[in-house]
Amino acid sequence: MSAPAAPSYAGPWTRLKPALTPWVADVVRDLGFEQMTPVQASSIPLFMQHKDVVVEAVTGSGKTLAFVIPVLEKLLRRDRPLSKREVGAIIIAPTRELAIQIHAVFQQFLDAQPAAASPDAASTSTSPPPAPTTPPIAPALLLIGGNSLQDDKKAFFETGADILVGTPGRLEEFLLGSSSVAMSKKGKGGQTRRSTGVGVGDTKALDILVMDEADRLLDLGFTPTLTRLLDHFPKQRRTGLFSATMSDALGQLVRVGLRNPVRVVVKVEAKAAKGKEKAEAAGDRKIPTLLQNGYVVCAPAERLAMLFRILRREAFTTDEGETGARKFIVYFSTCAAVDYFFKVLSATPSLANAGFSLHSLHGQQSPTRRSSTFTAFTALPPTTPGVLLCTDVAARGLDLPDVDVVIQVDPPVDPRAFGHRVGRTARAGRSGKAVVLLNQDFLAVRKVPLQRFEYESESGVSLSDEAEALRVEMHKVIRKDRDLHDRGVKAFVSSIRSYSKHEASYLFRLQDLDLVGLAQSFALLRMPKVAELKGKEKEITARWQDEEVDWDSYAYADKVREKQRKSDLKALQDKREAHESRKRARAAAAAVAADDAAGAAAGDGDGEPEAKKFKKGENKGKNKAWSAQEDAEAKKAARRAKRLAKAKALRAAEAEGRVRAVDGGDDDDEGAAEEARDWKEELARAKREKREGRQATAREKGLPPTHGGGLAGVAFSHPGFLITLVVATAGFFAAFVGQIVLESKYNKLDGGSAVGVPWFGIFLQLFLNIGVFVTLATDSVGANRFQLSIFLAVALVMAVIGANLGIFQSESYYLAIGAGWILIAFVDILWIMYFTSSDDAWFATIFDLGASQHFSSRSSVAGFSTHRRGPSSRAGGSAMGMSGPSGPVSYQGYAGTKGGAGSITGSRLGPATSVSVHDLQVDGSHAGTEPSLLGEAASEYHAPMLKARALYSYSASPDDPNEISFAKGEILDILDNSGKWWQARKTDGTKGIVPSNYLALH
Repeated sequence: MSAPAAPSYAGPWTRLKPALTPWVADVVRDLGFEQMTPVQASSIPLFMQHKDVVVEAVTGSGKTLAFVIPVLEKLLRRDRPLSKREVGAIIIAPTRELAIQIHAVFQQFLDAQPAAASPDAASTSTSPPPAPTTPPIAPALLLIGGNSLQDDKKAFFETGADILVGTPGRLEEFLLGSSSVAMSKKGKGGQTRRSTGVGVGDTKALDILVMDEADRLLDLGFTPTLTRLLDHFPKQRRTGLFSATMSDALGQLVRVGLRNPVRVVVKVEAKAAKGKEKAEAAGDRKIPTLLQNGYVVCAPAERLAMLFRILRREAFTTDEGETGARKFIVYFSTCAAVDYFFKVLSATPSLANAGFSLHSLHGQQSPTRRSSTFTAFTALPPTTPGVLLCTDVAARGLDLPDVDVVIQVDPPVDPRAFGHRVGRTARAGRSGKAVVLLNQDFLAVRKVPLQRFEYESESGVSLSDEAEALRVEMHKVIRKDRDLHDRGVKAFVSSIRSYSKHEASYLFRLQDLDLVGLAQSFALLRMPKVAELKGKEKEITARWQDEEVDWDSYAYADKVREKQRKSDLKALQDKREAHESRKRARAAAAAVAADDAAGAAAGDGDGEPEAKKFKKGENKGKNKAWSAQEDAEAKKAARRAKRLAKAKALRAAEAEGRVRAVDGGDDDDEGAAEEARDWKEELARAKREKREGRQATAREKGLPPTHGGGLAGVAFSHPGFLITLVVATAGFFAAFVGQIVLESKYNKLDGGSAVGVPWFGIFLQLFLNIGVFVTLATDSVGANRFQLSIFLAVALVMAVIGANLGIFQSESYYLAIGAGWILIAFVDILWIMYFTSSDDAWFATIFDLGASQHFSSRSSVAGFSTHRRGPSSRAGGSAMGMSGPSGPVSYQGYAGTKGGAGSITGSRLGPATSVSVHDLQVDGSHAGTEPSLLGEAASEYHAPMLKARALYSYSASPDDPNEISFAKGEILDILDNSGKWWQARKTDGTKGIVPSNYLALH
């Protein structure tokens, strides 16, 4: 259903049925509104007849009174008065400035209401008239950022406000106790930021909900917040959406938040138009009829000079004494540009001497700064011309009084914002003027008529000369403070990026933009290096010249920043000098290293002593190879030695900062295939040694070898672990399902994601559940407990956040999320305590109760130790003990013999330590028939002993006294078989080290 278009003249307020309450009508009259505007005449009766409305009207058409009056009348006509904690009306605005203005309008009415209202106006409505003594409406409460939430709560409890006016985030935090400020703008990924509190205010009696500039609410990313608020408010309410433009997203909000709404579209008709002009004006006009809307064409380098020319011309007082424009709004595309030009132009003599009062307003300013700027600009005396530099934060909803001229230095990125910008002037029946600066001679579309304005110089000076003179003035100002230069570069770059994102890219094309001229308009001292300037080097060289500036002495006006700059500059200089010094040293060392590396790689006889021992020809005159196998082994040893020499040479070159490629050349005597086979053998041997080490560990701990498998049976036989795993899994599914429902709830409006961070916590917990099971099933707690504890701590933090997010809400899906995270947090705490406990800790003992099998030690640092009772002899032998392998492995046995006592001791250092050899000793006294034998008990223990057969003959090197010689086929006792050189003992008792590749275990 759509209401008909309202006429330009809507009639007096007395035509409203039901009639307004007398004191409300008096305030309207005192405010100077004798006649209703079309939007007021169309929407107020519908709102008061209990209908939801969607109002689209031109900016400055009186939309604020169109909902303020119905709100007051509905509260005055309630069957029963509101209690002190009940809220009767809520007005949501997209920005704090608009909320402040709406609140001020309400207060103008509420301050004028009598102590006990007695409306005696006749009413033809079906609604009963108000009681003879209706209690007055409590003062409206303003809820915006920048004010303390505790102060807002205190004010609400003291006054019992019936009307709340605020921004979405603060209203949500005030009413629901938590704020979900959406970050689902482009590039934000749908993340949310949440803070918790306790909601106040009873909205069960809510009569009216108003969303002013509703499409702007969605553009700013408040969709999730509005969804939560709409879910919280009662369904039996009247809802009004007011906006200057409609969008598809707004249509989705209408379908969700309103019931059978009436759409009111107010069209403005220009009565004086004739012919073609009338046909254009009778259409869907988006701007006020009393607005002169035009454009000027100027080059980017001259746009600031054109701005100055417009300001002087429009503020000029004529000879007849007619005062020119007194309030100007100048729009830039970015906050950085507003900040930069405000600081530079405030100190530029051309503007300061003209008597203009300069102000700035943008979204990155603090709430206090924005409020003070807004107040100062609106309170300017008529004798002082004021200029407000701003971004689109001041384009929507703000009622800046008596604005005469709007100048758009940068066209808006979104063409829809054009009408909102120019709508800041020519409001409420006043005339106004809007000018946009364009680089080319073309007209805007979107049904916005433009005419071309001409601003000629009064002195006959060309615009380019004025631009150059202004640039010189700005350079003088910028040279006084380096901070201005930094801000200018930032503003220039941000303006380019903003221009590249223009929705009307077929008109505003970045490749057609004069970037050099744009840099000149910013009065930059030197051209910054940005990606958009690539390929324009010739143009920059021809048209641009950097200013002569001593950048080392170019100082900040701020003494603290200047001190820091000097400190950073000195550190940079020191770093450069040190770098040059190291560079020279590396160059000298690299030459020496290169020669050494080349010699080491090329000379077969210049290798390391160890490599020498493995060369095929070393024993050529002593022992000839007895088979092809010996020849192949010797070749592999030679290749291995050469690889070692090349690796050492490469490391030496890298240490000097110069990596040299070592050419293989003739080093591979038998080809790449044989060398690859050598490496495979090395890998296979390493894997075999690692597997044997694991099996030895299992034997020492009394466990069967795993053979690559796991100990899942141990995990499933552990009740403490099984119970916590089941609880963690249940908590995971509760949080997972609740999160899916929550996502679908948010997606019903804009298709975006309301929350993204909780998914990280949910899937982190899933991977941890799997990781804990695998760790316990493979009995690798000692190796993984540190990593698990760290990630479990992170998961615990996420669980606490998730529980806090959902447990205090009333919706079932929030409760499911909260309950799931509570279970997860409980299990994470238990697992953290278990993995960080020592074996004998009380918590580990309790957790392991009832387990039929136990996991190995949780300690991965101190190693492990086991103690077993050894076999006792029939003659009273004592225990046998074994400890290892964190240090030297030692074996001790004590046994009584038939006629004496004996001891067997031995030690072996691990492969990572230096080798030491201790003799096996057999000592004992005897009195029996077998004096050379150990006792019976001693014979039950046999020290491990390996035998090896020599494949080739080997002669010990005279340079190494630790080596021993042996003959081919000789059997050796192997005391230590770790590494390439083994500890061995010959049959004659001679001990020393032997090359492992000459031996085969027997």
